[in-house]
Amino acid sequence: MLIHVNEGGIKQASNSCPDPGEPENGKRIGNDFSIGAVAEFTCDEDHVLQGSKSITCQRVAEVFAAWSDHRPACREVTGCVSEEEPAALWTDAFFTGAP
Repeated sequence: MLIHVNEGGIKQASNSCPDPGEPENGKRIGNDFSIGAVAEFTCDEDHVLQGSKSITCQRVAEVFAAWSDHRPACREVTGCVSEEEPAALWTDAFFTGAP
């Protein structure tokens, strides 16, 4: 979080969030980090997004700006998963025994 202190030593509100970066094996869409801006994330082929697809820069308290969630991660898809059968559904069925 960024806190700006002016010459008089008074804290001023930050109007932007820090760069959230990009997930390994993925990309961030959006370079605006100001209050209200949205950053979206995608993963490279053979990887699935784990976490929020998008995060929003928000005002926190009166002087801070922070993202609504952590940067997501891109995990490698393992096993037999087809495009018609998303990894999240396949994983749920695998662990719960659901058809």
